[in-house]
Amino acid sequence: MTIFIFADKVPNVLPSTSSWELVTNSRIFESPLTKAVQTAARKGSHWRISLSFENLFGEDRAKMQAFMVMLEGQRHRFSIKDHAFARRGTGSQTGLVTASSTGGTLNCTRTVSTSLTVKSGDYLSANNQMFMCTEDVTSTSTTIAIKVSPEVRVSSAGEDVELINPVGVFMMTGSTGWDTQPGIYSTFNIEAIEDVLA
Repeated sequence: MTIFIFADKVPNVLPSTSSWELVTNSRIFESPLTKAVQTAARKGSHWRISLSFENLFGEDRAKMQAFMVMLEGQRHRFSIKDHAFARRGTGSQTGLVTASSTGGTLNCTRTVSTSLTVKSGDYLSANNQMFMCTEDVTSTSTTIAIKVSPEVRVSSAGEDVELINPVGVFMMTGSTGWDTQPGIYSTFNIEAIEDVLA
């Protein structure tokens, strides 16, 4: 299995429409006697994306075709960002690495002590997992604890944390293909889920 970088393989191509969804791994249980409802949350929440690239032609069309074929359906993975994301936080992430992290908190250490702000709604990624910050946080020290969702799957101390161009690692949910119209314009649709084992 290889992880391809979408932005490298298909540069300067943006989706016409995109849909991002956090699929939670929770279940509802209802008592048959009292009708009381309980919920159970388990690990395994992940991102699901649906992207459409309409009316591509020429070089862009050829590169997208090659990218789709290169994935070989579900054999390979690809990293991609939410093209609508604009970071609202401030400060440099230089030297930012994960420390011991569990649950919904990503603990980070930095080699610099300049001010760093991560705003709720900002994406970030670490160790091939994509997160969204759920609470504003500012730190002027060399440590910062960021509340995130989904929960941290793998806490590998020493891994870089990406704040500027965060990406997730995804796999296609089915086979690859495209539609072509007269004039040699093609439309591509990508349906993918985050690879929780990447």
